[in-house]
Amino acid sequence: MVSFGTGTAGPDVFEFTVGAVGPKGLKGDKGDQGIQGIQGMNGSDGATGAQGSTGLTGATGASGHFPV
Repeated sequence: MVSFGTGTAGPDVFEFTVGAVGPKGLKGDKGDQGIQGIQGMNGSDGATGAQGSTGLTGATGASGHFPV
């Protein structure tokens, strides 16, 4: 209830907010790039891969010469 003037009371509605509330502000400028971080540790070794297939047989070499 709100009273005014001669003390007459009448109903009214009020809206209020407690705290920092208002319209959203503009987006700020992009900040400077930070310094480079330290290098991380090496990762663990991966699993051993499967064995490859057998290669083709090579050509026969020339006959050798054995001195007597």
